[in-house]
Amino acid sequence: MYSLEDRMKAVDLYFKYGGGSAAVRRELGYPSKRALKLWVREYKSTGALHEKYYGVHRPKYSEEQKQAAVDYYLEHGRSLRRSVDALGYPNRETLRQWLDEAIPDRRGLRGRRSLQPKVELTCEQKEEAVLDLCSRDGPAKEVAAKYGVTRAALYKWKNGLLGKESPLKRRKRKKSTLNDDKNALMAKVESLKQQVDTLEKQIHRLQLERDVMEVTAEILKKPSWSPREHNVG
Repeated sequence: MYSLEDRMKAVDLYFKYGGGSAAVRRELGYPSKRALKLWVREYKSTGALHEKYYGVHRPKYSEEQKQAAVDYYLEHGRSLRRSVDALGYPNRETLRQWLDEAIPDRRGLRGRRSLQPKVELTCEQKEEAVLDLCSRDGPAKEVAAKYGVTRAALYKWKNGLLGKESPLKRRKRKKSTLNDDKNALMAKVESLKQQVDTLEKQIHRLQLERDVMEVTAEILKKPSWSPREHNVG
Protein backbone atom coordinates (compact mmCIF):
# COMPACT_ATOMS: atom_id res chain seq x y z
CA MET A 1 0.00 0.00 0.00
CA TYR A 2 1.34 3.41 -0.97
CA SER A 3 0.93 6.53 1.12
CA LEU A 4 -0.83 9.63 -0.16
CA GLU A 5 2.55 11.35 -0.42
CA ASP A 6 4.01 8.50 -2.50
CA ARG A 7 1.04 8.45 -4.86
CA MET A 8 0.98 12.21 -5.25
CA LYS A 9 4.69 12.24 -6.00
CA ALA A 10 4.19 9.67 -8.75
CA VAL A 11 1.31 11.66 -10.26
CA ASP A 12 3.30 14.90 -10.23
CA LEU A 13 6.19 13.19 -12.03
CA TYR A 14 3.77 11.69 -14.53
CA PHE A 15 2.64 15.17 -15.60
CA LYS A 16 6.18 16.54 -15.37
CA TYR A 17 7.46 13.94 -17.82
CA GLY A 18 4.60 14.46 -20.22
CA GLY A 19 2.67 11.32 -19.41
CA GLY A 20 5.61 8.92 -19.39
CA SER A 21 4.88 6.11 -16.93
CA ALA A 22 8.17 4.37 -17.66
CA ALA A 23 10.10 7.49 -16.65
CA VAL A 24 8.19 7.61 -13.36
CA ARG A 25 8.98 3.97 -12.57
CA ARG A 26 12.59 4.50 -13.55
CA GLU A 27 12.99 7.33 -11.05
CA LEU A 28 10.85 6.04 -8.19
CA GLY A 29 11.00 2.29 -8.66
CA TYR A 30 7.22 2.13 -8.39
CA PRO A 31 4.28 1.79 -9.14
CA SER A 32 3.02 -0.58 -11.78
CA LYS A 33 1.78 0.96 -15.00
CA ARG A 34 -1.82 0.04 -14.17
CA ALA A 35 -1.68 1.54 -10.66
CA LEU A 36 -0.24 4.81 -11.95
CA LYS A 37 -2.93 4.98 -14.60
CA LEU A 38 -5.64 4.69 -11.92
CA TRP A 39 -4.03 7.37 -9.74
CA VAL A 40 -3.81 9.77 -12.66
CA ARG A 41 -7.43 9.06 -13.64
CA GLU A 42 -8.58 9.73 -10.08
CA TYR A 43 -6.61 12.97 -9.89
CA LYS A 44 -7.97 14.20 -13.21
CA SER A 45 -11.57 13.47 -12.26
CA THR A 46 -11.55 14.81 -8.65
CA GLY A 47 -8.49 17.07 -8.54
CA ALA A 48 -7.09 15.13 -5.62
CA LEU A 49 -6.30 11.65 -4.35
CA HIS A 50 -8.04 9.81 -1.54
CA GLU A 51 -6.28 9.73 1.80
CA LYS A 52 -6.20 5.96 1.85
CA TYR A 53 -5.46 3.74 -1.10
CA TYR A 54 -5.78 -0.01 -1.04
CA GLY A 55 -5.13 -0.62 -4.66
CA VAL A 56 -7.27 -2.25 -7.26
CA HIS A 57 -7.10 -5.64 -5.58
CA ARG A 58 -4.89 -7.50 -3.21
CA PRO A 59 -1.58 -8.35 -4.88
CA LYS A 60 -1.56 -11.88 -6.21
CA TYR A 61 2.18 -12.24 -5.70
CA SER A 62 4.34 -11.06 -2.84
CA GLU A 63 7.40 -8.88 -3.28
CA GLU A 64 9.53 -11.90 -2.40
CA GLN A 65 7.96 -13.90 -5.22
CA LYS A 66 8.48 -11.06 -7.66
CA GLN A 67 12.13 -10.71 -6.68
CA ALA A 68 12.66 -14.48 -6.86
CA ALA A 69 11.23 -14.53 -10.40
CA VAL A 70 13.43 -11.63 -11.51
CA ASP A 71 16.52 -13.27 -9.99
CA TYR A 72 15.76 -16.60 -11.66
CA TYR A 73 15.36 -14.91 -15.03
CA LEU A 74 18.71 -13.14 -14.69
CA GLU A 75 20.59 -16.20 -13.44
CA HIS A 76 19.21 -18.85 -15.81
CA GLY A 77 19.69 -17.66 -19.36
CA ARG A 78 17.32 -14.66 -19.40
CA SER A 79 14.47 -16.64 -20.93
CA LEU A 80 10.87 -15.68 -20.10
CA ARG A 81 9.51 -19.07 -21.11
CA ARG A 82 12.06 -21.10 -19.16
CA SER A 83 11.63 -18.94 -16.07
CA VAL A 84 7.84 -19.25 -16.07
CA ASP A 85 7.98 -23.01 -16.70
CA ALA A 86 10.51 -23.55 -13.91
CA LEU A 87 8.80 -21.38 -11.30
CA GLY A 88 5.20 -22.13 -12.19
CA TYR A 89 4.32 -18.43 -12.07
CA PRO A 90 3.53 -15.80 -13.35
CA ASN A 91 2.66 -15.53 -17.04
CA ARG A 92 5.24 -14.12 -19.43
CA GLU A 93 3.62 -10.71 -19.72
CA THR A 94 3.57 -10.24 -15.95
CA LEU A 95 7.19 -11.32 -15.65
CA ARG A 96 8.09 -8.91 -18.43
CA GLN A 97 6.43 -6.09 -16.46
CA TRP A 98 8.32 -7.06 -13.30
CA LEU A 99 11.57 -7.00 -15.23
CA ASP A 100 10.79 -3.57 -16.68
CA GLU A 101 10.12 -2.30 -13.16
CA ALA A 102 13.22 -3.89 -11.66
CA ILE A 103 15.53 -3.06 -14.59
CA PRO A 104 14.21 0.08 -16.31
CA ASP A 105 16.98 0.06 -18.94
CA ARG A 106 16.69 -3.65 -19.65
CA ARG A 107 15.60 -3.30 -23.28
CA GLY A 108 18.26 -0.70 -23.99
CA LEU A 109 20.94 -2.86 -22.42
CA ARG A 110 19.88 -5.83 -24.55
CA GLY A 111 20.22 -3.70 -27.68
CA ARG A 112 23.66 -2.45 -26.70
CA ARG A 113 24.87 -5.92 -25.83
CA SER A 114 24.43 -7.03 -29.40
CA LEU A 115 26.82 -4.30 -30.51
CA GLN A 116 29.71 -5.69 -28.47
CA PRO A 117 32.55 -7.15 -30.57
CA LYS A 118 32.66 -10.91 -30.89
CA VAL A 119 35.42 -12.78 -29.09
CA GLU A 120 37.75 -14.58 -31.48
CA LEU A 121 39.51 -17.62 -30.02
CA THR A 122 42.32 -19.70 -31.46
CA CYS A 123 41.84 -23.37 -32.27
CA GLU A 124 43.79 -24.30 -29.14
CA GLN A 125 41.56 -22.08 -27.00
CA LYS A 126 38.43 -23.60 -28.54
CA GLU A 127 39.72 -27.11 -27.80
CA GLU A 128 40.47 -26.06 -24.23
CA ALA A 129 36.96 -24.60 -23.92
CA VAL A 130 35.41 -27.87 -25.14
CA LEU A 131 37.47 -29.82 -22.59
CA ASP A 132 36.23 -27.51 -19.85
CA LEU A 133 32.66 -27.88 -21.10
CA CYS A 134 32.78 -31.68 -21.09
CA SER A 135 34.51 -32.00 -17.71
CA ARG A 136 32.80 -29.17 -15.86
CA ASP A 137 31.24 -29.48 -12.43
CA GLY A 138 29.05 -26.37 -12.70
CA PRO A 139 26.69 -24.95 -15.35
CA ALA A 140 27.81 -24.38 -18.92
CA LYS A 141 27.28 -20.63 -18.58
CA GLU A 142 30.28 -20.46 -16.23
CA VAL A 143 32.50 -21.97 -18.92
CA ALA A 144 31.04 -19.59 -21.48
CA ALA A 145 31.72 -16.62 -19.20
CA LYS A 146 35.30 -17.79 -18.66
CA TYR A 147 36.00 -17.61 -22.39
CA GLY A 148 33.75 -14.63 -23.08
CA VAL A 149 31.47 -16.49 -25.49
CA THR A 150 27.91 -17.79 -25.57
CA ARG A 151 26.82 -21.29 -24.58
CA ALA A 152 25.64 -21.80 -28.16
CA ALA A 153 29.20 -21.20 -29.38
CA LEU A 154 30.56 -23.75 -26.89
CA TYR A 155 28.15 -26.45 -28.04
CA LYS A 156 28.89 -25.65 -31.67
CA TRP A 157 32.62 -26.16 -31.08
CA LYS A 158 31.90 -29.34 -29.13
CA ASN A 159 29.83 -30.77 -32.00
CA GLY A 160 32.53 -29.80 -34.48
CA LEU A 161 35.31 -31.47 -32.50
CA LEU A 162 33.56 -34.49 -30.98
CA GLY A 163 30.39 -34.85 -33.04
CA LYS A 164 26.75 -34.38 -32.05
CA GLU A 165 26.46 -37.97 -30.81
CA SER A 166 29.33 -37.63 -28.37
CA PRO A 167 28.10 -37.77 -24.75
CA LEU A 168 28.54 -34.49 -22.95
CA LYS A 169 29.34 -34.26 -19.28
CA ARG A 170 29.13 -34.84 -16.41
CA ARG A 171 31.82 -37.13 -15.34
CA LYS A 172 33.32 -34.62 -12.91
CA ARG A 173 36.74 -35.40 -14.24
CA LYS A 174 39.53 -32.92 -13.93
CA LYS A 175 41.74 -31.94 -16.82
CA SER A 176 44.66 -33.72 -15.16
CA THR A 177 42.67 -36.97 -15.29
CA LEU A 178 42.11 -36.50 -19.02
CA ASN A 179 45.85 -35.98 -19.50
CA ASP A 180 46.57 -39.12 -17.46
CA ASP A 181 44.19 -41.12 -19.64
CA LYS A 182 45.91 -39.79 -22.76
CA ASN A 183 49.34 -40.72 -21.43
CA ALA A 184 48.11 -44.19 -20.47
CA LEU A 185 46.68 -44.69 -23.95
CA MET A 186 49.95 -43.64 -25.60
CA ALA A 187 51.89 -46.05 -23.34
CA LYS A 188 49.53 -48.88 -24.29
CA VAL A 189 49.98 -48.11 -27.99
CA GLU A 190 53.77 -48.18 -27.58
CA SER A 191 53.55 -51.50 -25.73
CA LEU A 192 51.46 -52.99 -28.54
CA LYS A 193 54.02 -51.82 -31.09
CA GLN A 194 56.79 -53.61 -29.18
CA GLN A 195 54.70 -56.77 -29.02
CA VAL A 196 54.17 -56.62 -32.78
CA ASP A 197 57.94 -56.26 -33.35
CA THR A 198 58.62 -59.25 -31.10
CA LEU A 199 56.02 -61.39 -32.88
CA GLU A 200 57.43 -60.48 -36.28
CA LYS A 201 60.92 -61.56 -35.16
CA GLN A 202 59.54 -64.84 -33.81
CA ILE A 203 57.69 -65.51 -37.07
CA HIS A 204 60.84 -64.81 -39.09
CA ARG A 205 62.85 -67.24 -36.92
CA LEU A 206 60.21 -69.94 -37.29
CA GLN A 207 60.26 -69.50 -41.07
CA LEU A 208 64.04 -69.94 -41.08
CA GLU A 209 63.80 -73.05 -38.92
CA ARG A 210 61.19 -74.47 -41.29
CA ASP A 211 63.41 -73.84 -44.32
CA VAL A 212 66.36 -75.56 -42.63
CA MET A 213 64.20 -78.54 -41.75
CA GLU A 214 62.94 -78.83 -45.33
CA VAL A 215 66.49 -78.78 -46.74
CA THR A 216 67.61 -81.38 -44.18
CA ALA A 217 64.71 -83.62 -45.06
CA GLU A 218 65.60 -83.50 -48.77
CA ILE A 219 69.19 -84.49 -48.02
CA LEU A 220 68.08 -87.44 -45.90
CA LYS A 221 65.86 -88.73 -48.72
CA LYS A 222 68.87 -89.18 -51.09
CA PRO A 223 70.61 -92.63 -51.05
CA SER A 224 73.96 -92.73 -49.28
CA TRP A 225 77.14 -93.27 -51.47
CA SER A 226 79.40 -96.38 -50.89
CA PRO A 227 82.87 -96.99 -52.49
CA ARG A 228 82.24 -100.76 -52.94
CA GLU A 229 79.20 -100.10 -55.01
CA HIS A 230 81.38 -98.17 -57.45
CA ASN A 231 84.43 -100.54 -57.46
CA VAL A 232 85.01 -102.12 -60.93
CA GLY A 233 86.71 -105.65 -61.35
